[in-house]
Amino acid sequence: ALPAAVRQGVKVVICTGRRFRTTLPILSELQLAVPVIVHGGLLIKDAGTHETLYHSYLPKDFTLAALKFLKAHGATPIVYVDLFAEGIDIYLDNEHDGHPFHLKYLERNRANCHFVGDVTEAFCPQTVHIGTLADRPSLERLKLTVERAFGASIRHQVMNNTNEEGAFLELMSPGNSKWGALSRLIEREGYTSQQVICIGDEVNDL
Repeated sequence: ALPAAVRQGVKVVICTGRRFRTTLPILSELQLAVPVIVHGGLLIKDAGTHETLYHSYLPKDFTLAALKFLKAHGATPIVYVDLFAEGIDIYLDNEHDGHPFHLKYLERNRANCHFVGDVTEAFCPQTVHIGTLADRPSLERLKLTVERAFGASIRHQVMNNTNEEGAFLELMSPGNSKWGALSRLIEREGYTSQQVICIGDEVNDL
């Protein structure tokens, strides 16, 4: 249906919390080379050229503070970066430490991980957001601690891990969302929000 809509002149945009690399096979199956909003609105990529059309990278001081905070509270940080051409999506300390759910996730995504020894000493300027993976009750408690420590300076959410067990606590820059990123594309294309139909199935689609 989506390729048919594109052939009829409908502008299709895919919005997802996934990484760009894991979204591409879906777009290929659908035969779509369209703008894609990934990481929940923090990046807009061109599926045809792989160009980054928009980004909201985390600043260095905030990134390092958040990473040190997570480590101090027993969490294993996962740093998501925009280094598609280099074959790197994730910075990690190592391949041994972490919650069992984290280690299962690592095994599935190892090919695009970069092990740096200590993520607090290997800042990547293209840092998109930070996550940690564990059981949901633990992350809900950690989320409350994050709220007390960082307040409105950070956007955070707990999301189920749809591919494996457990859940993610995600930390990202405030003021960004799928709709915010889509609004940028709407404006660029000369449309209005009244001309847009959105379809979603998760809390971060609201």
